[in-house]
Amino acid sequence: TPSLHVFSLYAGAGLAGDNSKATTGAGQSLFQGFSAQYPEYASGLSLVLPLRNRAAQADNLRARLEQQQLEVSEQRLKQQVELEVRQAMVSLTQGKAQIEAANEAVKLASQVLDGERSKLGSGVSTTYNVILRQRDLAAARQAQISASVAYAKALVDMHRSTGSTLKENGIELRDALTGEITKHPTPPFQSLQKANAESK
Repeated sequence: TPSLHVFSLYAGAGLAGDNSKATTGAGQSLFQGFSAQYPEYASGLSLVLPLRNRAAQADNLRARLEQQQLEVSEQRLKQQVELEVRQAMVSLTQGKAQIEAANEAVKLASQVLDGERSKLGSGVSTTYNVILRQRDLAAARQAQISASVAYAKALVDMHRSTGSTLKENGIELRDALTGEITKHPTPPFQSLQKANAESK
């Protein structure tokens, strides 16, 4: 930082002797000095301006830019995670609704097939109609399976987005460190069964 110094000086001087003489009068000179017959004055300012360190300034600027880039990257990552969690929640809600609709469709198709078989037994329907109802039931069951798989996938995406995949599958990190299994992981097919159970 710049610094400013102010200074002043006062001194007494004594003059004696003759320029044409080789000797001088020391006593007279001392007397004049102490009696302030020939005073000396001085005053002034001293301003110190340090030169800029360009290398340090460049390093400082670079560090600030890197910090800003890190902050922007962190904010972008947070927004991306929030978006992924929101999308996973929407997919999870839609998947649950699809499972419920598929379960109802299977139930209805099964009832229609039973009714068609009763009609066939009574002689008011044909084998062709029964086959058509069986086809409808098979399609409903296929849609039920697809809905269950989509729901399970949405559940996996939700766990990944929230960082709870290991916990939800019963995997403990300390087991990897110690080499001992304290809790057996949850098999993948149980996640699908759990998804179906939660949707009912």
